[in-house]
Amino acid sequence: MPKSIEKVFIVWGGNKPLADMVSAKLGEHGFDGVVGGGTPTDMYIGTQIFSQIAQCTRAIILVQDIHHELGGVFSNNLMFEWGYLTAKMDPRKLHIFLIGDLSKNLPSDLAGIWASEIKEGDKTPEQIAKDIADIFFRGGVPAN
Repeated sequence: MPKSIEKVFIVWGGNKPLADMVSAKLGEHGFDGVVGGGTPTDMYIGTQIFSQIAQCTRAIILVQDIHHELGGVFSNNLMFEWGYLTAKMDPRKLHIFLIGDLSKNLPSDLAGIWASEIKEGDKTPEQIAKDIADIFFRGGVPAN
């Protein structure tokens, strides 16, 4: 396995298995994917998240509406981490992936953000993770 190039914080909004697969794909190319959260090591999980983010030079945000029954509501943790990373990180180091959704469907306060749209269709989670990693390695430019 190649020596780690950079640590990449991975935000996930309910689909941790996908975040783990994206981390594994990054690892194949020498990046160290740090999946946010995990088993809390502190009474306040926020302390752990801030510590994980501080170790990383890039971030991937996996935005996926897994709460369809709630009318398109994203996880509170995802929204908090997304906002924090947007405020703290160089925008060129922040990679946002909308999985099965379109930029135009985001809440109005997120209108105009740059994000890669990942179509789910009949893809397996492994194929989606590969698509995300491929776009990340191309510098955030989706294939045509």
